[in-house]
Order: sequence, then C-alpha cells, then structure tokens
Amino acid sequence: MNTCGHLAALFFFLVSALAMPIPAAAQCQPRTDWTIYTVQAGDALSLIAGRYGITTAALAAANCLSDENIIYVGQKLVVPPPYTTPLGTQSFSGLYLLDRPSDAGGEVALRYALSLRVDGSAQLAITPLAKREDSAAQNTLEEGTWYATDTRLFVVLTHRLEGGKGALNVPSAPLTNPLALTFDVTDGFLTPIEYDKTLYGEDGLQFTLGAGDMNTAVGILQDRLSGLGWLAFALAPEDRGYYTESTSRAVSRFQQSQGLPVTGVVDRATYAALKKTPSPAAPPDGESGDSSPLPITTPDGKPILYLVFAGGESPFTAPILELLQIYQAQATFLLRGDETPSELERLQQRIIAKGHALRSDSLKHFPVGGINHWVDPHDWRQADAAQIAAYTIQNAHPGGIILLHQGGGDRAQTTAALAVLLQQLSAQGYAFHPMSPD
Repeated sequence: MNTCGHLAALFFFLVSALAMPIPAAAQCQPRTDWTIYTVQAGDALSLIAGRYGITTAALAAANCLSDENIIYVGQKLVVPPPYTTPLGTQSFSGLYLLDRPSDAGGEVALRYALSLRVDGSAQLAITPLAKREDSAAQNTLEEGTWYATDTRLFVVLTHRLEGGKGALNVPSAPLTNPLALTFDVTDGFLTPIEYDKTLYGEDGLQFTLGAGDMNTAVGILQDRLSGLGWLAFALAPEDRGYYTESTSRAVSRFQQSQGLPVTGVVDRATYAALKKTPSPAAPPDGESGDSSPLPITTPDGKPILYLVFAGGESPFTAPILELLQIYQAQATFLLRGDETPSELERLQQRIIAKGHALRSDSLKHFPVGGINHWVDPHDWRQADAAQIAAYTIQNAHPGGIILLHQGGGDRAQTTAALAVLLQQLSAQGYAFHPMSPD
C-alpha cells in the first residue's frame, strides 16, 4: 500500500474511533435526584462539603470536578448522600460573646458579639472596649454564613459594614479575602482552633458565658450545674438556655468553691473545672448569706434597691453621680484598695458628702442570700446598654443589690444603662439606698 493509502486508512480509523460511543464507565454525569446547592460568594468546596458532612473528594466526584479549587458563584452543585441537614438551621443558633484581650494582656481590647441565625447566616459585631491606635478600633459589623458538625463550628465572613449597626444607610462591602473562623464546640463551649492571629490575637477570641446570654451552651451549662448540685431547683422551660440570675449565682458559688475568681461568668478556667469536678455538697440557692440582711422596704412601705459601683473612681464617676442626683438615688461605691490618703479624702468629699457610701472592693465577693441577692448584669462584658438595663430591671426585687462598674474600662454602656434603669425602676416605686460603710 502506498503512502496515500496509509494516510487514507489512518484517517478512516480516527473518524471511526471518534464516532464510537464512550463506554458508560468513562462518562461523568451529575445526578439529578440529589440535593442541589448554589455556590455563594466566599464558598470553597471543602467548606460546602463540611456543611453537609461529606468529604471534599466525594463532592468533587459527584460533580465531575477535576480541580477541587475551581468553583464559581452561582454554580449548581449536587450533594451526594449520605448528608446531614446543615446545623445552621438547627438548635445551635444564638448569640455568643467573645473577647480579644489587648496585646499587652490584661484588659479586653475588643468585644465580639457572634450571632448565628437559624437560616445559616452569621453576623459578627465588633466593639472596641479599650483605646487602640490602629484604625480598626471602631464599631464594625461583619456578615457571612455558618455551619457546624458534631465537634466543629465554621464561620465564614464575606461582607463588612464600617460603623456597625448604627450605619444603617451604608451598604456592606464585600471583603477581598473572606475571613474564616473555626471553633471546637465541645459541650457547646466555643474554643478557637483556626483563625487569623493578626486579626484575633495570638490566643484567639476568648469565649465566655454570662448574664443575659441565650444559646445552646447556656442550656448545657445549666444541665451541668444541676447535675453537680449547684442549681438546686428545676429551671422553668422558658429559662433553659437563658443565663438567668440564679445561673449566675450558681456559677459564683462554684467558682468560690474552686478558688477561682468569683465573677459569675463562665470562662475557660471555670469551664475546665466544671468538666472535671465531681458532684459537691453545694448549698441550695439562698441558704448561705449575710447574717444581717438589709432592709427590703422603707418605713412607709416603698421597696428598696441597693446600687453598688465597683472598679474604683474613673472618668465615668462624674456622670454616674449626676444621674443619681437627678433621681435622688443613693448608692455604694467600692474602693480599689490602692487609693492614697489624699485620694480617699477627695472621695469622701465627693461621694460621702452627697449621701453615698464608700466600702472596700471585697464587698462584691461576699455571698449574699436570704432576702438579699446580687443582681449582676455583667455590664463589664456587655457592649449593649439596652441588654444591661433590661436584665437588671427584669431581675430587680425588693432588697436586691445591683452590681455595676464605674471603672476598669470604658463604662459608657453602663452609664447609658443606668439612666434607663433609674428611670424605670423609680417609676415602679423603688427607692435607692446605700449600704452601710465598713
């Protein structure tokens, strides 16, 4: 056969080969009877796979993807079984507060309020609590999505609104590089394990539970406290998952029994102690307390509340004193303990002369029971004045001792809350009296 004949035969072979059907085993067609997911901004194949409890390889194979790193916004992906419903639509939704300590340690520099919604959307409201030189120290709201597995919580933030919730007429802007945070969620307690250290600090965000919080972790905490005997009564169904004052008192008693700082707030150290501590012989709520209870009503029958301000003198002391004068309220101010004789003399002229009382800072660590209970809204960890005021008003009772802070940080939120609670509690007929001095 000559050269032309060879070429013709080769051409005929190639045409025939291309016309032959490809064996079924070599074809790839995504199924049409599986769940469909539409790719969103900020998505990655691994994140989508984690949301549905499957491997990245399985998701790539189901969609005939040769490169796991290439997907695009709007792309339709099929999700192969077995898969689980994204936890963003289930019970882990709620509000979680986290702190970033200052770089030098000690006081909190930034507070993060992480809101996980049942529809799988997430918001991270950032509030500076200590003065910082960088331009990022302003109210900021970041938005994105979240999902969880049995042991992990994943948050992906894709948009940012500078100025926070107050900038209502300013649209959020997409982030050039979406921010991802991963938490361990053992027993509902968040522990950061993957995060940007330049943004969130070397140790990551510090998760705490305290007054007014509402989330799954609070319910798990309450079950643990009850099982260990620190909550001596069953919570009403509507209170499970809500950090009530009885929950705060139980945590305070537990912290005192373990030699931990008594704050009523669950931090990492308290959480670790709760996990390993055997059941103690805890007294029921209210059995331990001051042997000399404070009066709960005035001689003419008006209910009494006792306002206590901790943290020592600060720039917020003056506006607090002005508010007290407006509502003819007397309060108790706690000393730091390191005041000089001249500072003490000035405080006596400034505070005692106006009918208020000065006492040592150790007062707030004493257990108070019987007819007098602390009402502690944990104002030092709350960036929301409305929540501080609402929690305090809800838990106020005749003879109650309300603990607020005048020093130790930015107390603008406490001052704003004080104006509200003084107005509303005064309207309810309460009188505000000081506690006797030391």
